[in-house]
Amino acid sequence: MKKHIRAQINKMIDDLCDNPDEIKAGLDRLEEESRFVDSLIDARHAAGLSHAQLAAASGLTPEKIGEMESGNDAALHLADVQAYLKGVGKTLRVFTLPRPSHPRTRRKHTVLA
Repeated sequence: MKKHIRAQINKMIDDLCDNPDEIKAGLDRLEEESRFVDSLIDARHAAGLSHAQLAAASGLTPEKIGEMESGNDAALHLADVQAYLKGVGKTLRVFTLPRPSHPRTRRKHTVLA
């Protein structure tokens, strides 16, 4: 999300809500999930695959792929992500990096390679 838009949203949250920090934290989580989903879709597009082609290559169903790419897959498992990535010729690596705003806290970030 662009910084100026996020700043406007944060101001509205501060003005309208009793517990703005909790809402902002939820928004941060959604933004991270969105980046992850976008990276999956980008990997599929870069591989030039349709849902049906990726399903054949990964062993996942086209419906499962659609759920994963919509960000609405409540039953998402690491094995699903690994199968998806294998189907597009990628692997999953997880790095633990310090949070910029909390130097003593560690946060996991995904990198598709």
